[in-house]
Amino acid sequence: MPTLVDRELVLYESKVMMEYLDERFPHPPLLPVYPVARAEARLFVYRIERDWAALVDAIQSSRSDNVVKKSVKELKESLVAVAPIFMEKPFFHE
Repeated sequence: MPTLVDRELVLYESKVMMEYLDERFPHPPLLPVYPVARAEARLFVYRIERDWAALVDAIQSSRSDNVVKKSVKELKESLVAVAPIFMEKPFFHE
């Protein structure tokens, strides 16, 4: 579990940490400046939390080979599908 400690503050939830860092150190911003781009970034984070995190949990915790194989396949397909989006973003391409 990621944890952020800043002086007397201890945070342990990823989204809360991201918002805190963006507000505490505003330059450069973690999220885009424009509202549409910010909304798209938030939607992407939501998708990671909702879809990908559940698949990773299934891969790590399942004792069923079928569940693991299905989860790996679904995660791989989903990541391949969004690879072009990552390539357009800074920090995600060569």
